[in-house]
Order: sequence, then C-alpha cells, then structure tokens
Amino acid sequence: MSLLTIVLIVVVIAVAVVALQWRRAQRRMAQARAQAAWLNRELERTDSQLEAVEIWSDEQIERNDRELGHSILERVGRDLAADESPEAGRLRVFLAKVHPPSTNKEQSTPEDLGRAWFACLQILDKDPASELAQLFKALNDAWTATREGQAQP
Repeated sequence: MSLLTIVLIVVVIAVAVVALQWRRAQRRMAQARAQAAWLNRELERTDSQLEAVEIWSDEQIERNDRELGHSILERVGRDLAADESPEAGRLRVFLAKVHPPSTNKEQSTPEDLGRAWFACLQILDKDPASELAQLFKALNDAWTATREGQAQP
C-alpha cells in the first residue's frame, strides 16, 4: 500500500467517526428538546401530575452546613496539631498569637486551632491585601506544601 492510500483510508475513517458522533449528538439534542417540551406542557397544565417535594427543610440545610463546617474545622485543627513539621509549628504559633485559645490555657486544642485557622481564612478572603492575611497565606501555603509532599510517595 502506498502512503497516499493509507492517508486516504485514515481520512475516510476519521470523517466517518466525526459523522457518527455528530449524528449521536443531534439525536441527543432532539431527545432533550422533546423532554423539555413535555416538561413545559406538563407544567402549563392545571391538572399536572408533577408535584414539588421538599427534600430538606431550611433548618436541615443549616444544621448540615454547621455540621460540615464543624467537621472541617475539627479536621484542620487535628491535622495541624498532629503535624510536627516546622511549618506547622510556625502556623500554630501564629494562630495562637492572632486568635488566643478560648480558655486561659497555654496550649491550643485542635478545635481552637481550627477555629483560628478559619478566622484567618475569612480575613484572607475579605481583605487579602492586609498584612495579617499575607502572613497567614504564606504560613498556610508553606504548611500545605509540606502536607502535599508527605502525601506523595
């Protein structure tokens, strides 16, 4: 077989594949349009079979958000408290100075560390140009980099 024949066969196969994919996409679009039209007709009917169902109440959503937030703070605090790297130590000292523990004890609990970390994260989000935000970002990025380095073998 000559090179021209091989190129011609490859081009024909490529065109066939593209045509097949285009046809499938057109078929899916037609099905989506048909389903959208059905849904619009169903919603316009007064005797519609569709009904709205509340999956979660506002209270459940808020409770789940609080639980998720608490678990994130707890995890960050535990990870930071357990990490013995110099970067983690610097970040712990910084967080203790910026956001002292809630009680009169010398050492921060993981919950205190998580709360302080999140408070600094909020400051970083609201005022990224501030000196506090810049320092937190540098320390947190250094700690994150060491954690990512430990996760990779």
